[in-house]
Amino acid sequence: MTSLPTSSLPPARAGSPYRIAPVCSGNICRSPSAHVVLEARLAEAGHDVVGFTSSFMQTQPSLAVARHLKRLRPEVKILFGGSNAFGPMGLAILEYCEAIDVVAHGEADTLIVPLVRALRSGAGLGELRGISYRDHDRIVDQSTDPGRVAMDDLPVPDFEDYFRTVERLRREHRKPLDLPRFVPSETARGCWW
Repeated sequence: MTSLPTSSLPPARAGSPYRIAPVCSGNICRSPSAHVVLEARLAEAGHDVVGFTSSFMQTQPSLAVARHLKRLRPEVKILFGGSNAFGPMGLAILEYCEAIDVVAHGEADTLIVPLVRALRSGAGLGELRGISYRDHDRIVDQSTDPGRVAMDDLPVPDFEDYFRTVERLRREHRKPLDLPRFVPSETARGCWW
């Protein structure tokens, strides 16, 4: 899981940890019990915002985890994004799954910080573009494309928490774990096939 720099966002509430939990649920399709472990870890971690990114066949497992997580912790704000949430697909996902609070319809690189700030402060999402969201019993569609962002203008991601987790897992398990000590990174927008 990646986290934003602590200077970017205020803490969620007094005494609560500063964490945003992006989730890639692609491996859930391959393991029948993986979603149980993921849901339990997310529920125990105390995150107040959990984001799912979805492309290809990740939508169904992501929806399943989001539903279970919302049942366990109804106060958690659940965000969806990724290529499967662009345009009308994102609005359909939001309409279909009541566990989802907000869908980002396009690139959310510059949207994520103001979005999380607004969710945590309760200030409302009316000023944000490129999203649809649940407002009590109605869905508000503000999916107007906020435009593209030059990748060179974006901060370098911080994956330090991943490496700390890998090291912790290596210490906790008796058998050596073949966990990668690198993070693959795509440095372009568009199709990688």
